[in-house]
Amino acid sequence: MKKIQIVFLLCFVPYVHFAQQGCTDPNATNYLATATYNDGSCTYASTNYSLTSVATLPSQLNEISGMVHYNGKIYGHQDSGGPTALYEVDPATGSITKTITLVGVTNVDWEDMTQDDTHFYIADVGNNSNGNRTDLKFYKFAKALITAGATVSIPNASIEVINFSYEDQTNFTATGGNNTEFDCEAVAFNRGKLHLFTKNWIGTTTVHYVLPTTAGTHSAERLDSFDIGTYKITGAAVGAFDLLILIGYETSGSANCALFLDFGFDGTYSYLGTGAKRRLDLGSAAIIGQVEGICFVNALHGYASNERFTYTIPFIGSTTIDQQLYTFNIMSYIQAYYEHNQVTFSTTAVPPSAGTIRFNATTNVLEGYDGTHWNPFH
Repeated sequence: MKKIQIVFLLCFVPYVHFAQQGCTDPNATNYLATATYNDGSCTYASTNYSLTSVATLPSQLNEISGMVHYNGKIYGHQDSGGPTALYEVDPATGSITKTITLVGVTNVDWEDMTQDDTHFYIADVGNNSNGNRTDLKFYKFAKALITAGATVSIPNASIEVINFSYEDQTNFTATGGNNTEFDCEAVAFNRGKLHLFTKNWIGTTTVHYVLPTTAGTHSAERLDSFDIGTYKITGAAVGAFDLLILIGYETSGSANCALFLDFGFDGTYSYLGTGAKRRLDLGSAAIIGQVEGICFVNALHGYASNERFTYTIPFIGSTTIDQQLYTFNIMSYIQAYYEHNQVTFSTTAVPPSAGTIRFNATTNVLEGYDGTHWNPFH
């Protein structure tokens, strides 16, 4: 078997070395059929997409800011100044089935949450009031501590704290409300790290930082950025084959909302610097509310949510959009890419299958997936 593999690579590597760069997504307007790996250049026609409402959430989650899906339930939390609690929600009905209180912590500005196989991470990272917080942190606790019963308390001694600052923030002068590039409302776990995507109030880019998952004090490493125009990113999640989904809205005009799909990476953590990036327009916040949270259930399907949103129409009066739980399914928007690039496609397994091969455009080497990590062929 080893001999066959060596012969295969000797034949295949020269082809890769001279492979043509370009857009490898058949759904893109600039699709290049002869391209053999994606160089991040894909462009797309304007695309409308509708979230499907499945339940109205209770008043305890009228400012739902972050959420994850775990064991068939949604776990969500309130925004800044809210209770230091997570609420377990039945996604079929929207009803709260459990309240989980974190003891001895504060909710300065909880903006999102994420998870790995064993732990929840609560992101106290909101920084829009003055842009000068020096107490940014994640609260981390084991899922095993969520026991039976309608109410659960997580003791303070069981809560780890990940303190951090941004490596490129050197000025902590108060900026005033909504006037900083160091606000964040979107976090996701992937490949052993915490990923943060900023809600930039003074520019048109969201910036991607990474942190370790260990307790202590860390510097968030800046990796890359992506120009998203007038949209502000409010939630993030990772799905199939490292597929990143972001959700956000505009703060002016019709307050349009959108999903951003980022997929087909080159094998690095540079999610926003490589791969195909596509926006799905969701419509105005006046119709679907102020979208805030997003999570995957499996590789392609998940839930999104909006905060309770009130707006005023001149000469008519105010209108309120209640907090809702929505579903989404993005299979039709990425399937062609993975089929064309011969990536094993699954609607249930998040990681690729062991034995999948890809080309890393950053390192210019072939990589194989061993069931846990991508490793270079030697």
